[in-house]
Amino acid sequence: MRFTWREYAFVFAGVAVAAGATGVSVALGWSLESVGPVWLGALVWTFVATIAHVLWRGFRRGDWSGVRNYVPPDHRARDRFDWETRSGAYAHMRILEDTDRLMRGRGY
Repeated sequence: MRFTWREYAFVFAGVAVAAGATGVSVALGWSLESVGPVWLGALVWTFVATIAHVLWRGFRRGDWSGVRNYVPPDHRARDRFDWETRSGAYAHMRILEDTDRLMRGRGY
């Protein structure tokens, strides 16, 4: 799924406006308290524009890959790492193996 620069500009226009408002506010020596609502508006714009963009691509172009191709993160990766290295939640297995090896006289 490739995006054009116009699509990026549409979604991130609010951030550009907020950054420009911050720069102007600093340059003119104004208080930055007035820029807070602008940044909040930029965040809301980005969220709404992202959803609108996905719906537009879906209905207009038939490209639902922004919704269909979502792959949830693998939360088991940490558990798998602990199992393979016998650390973390599975550290007791390493300790038991070391104890068993010492009791049978095999050493290291």
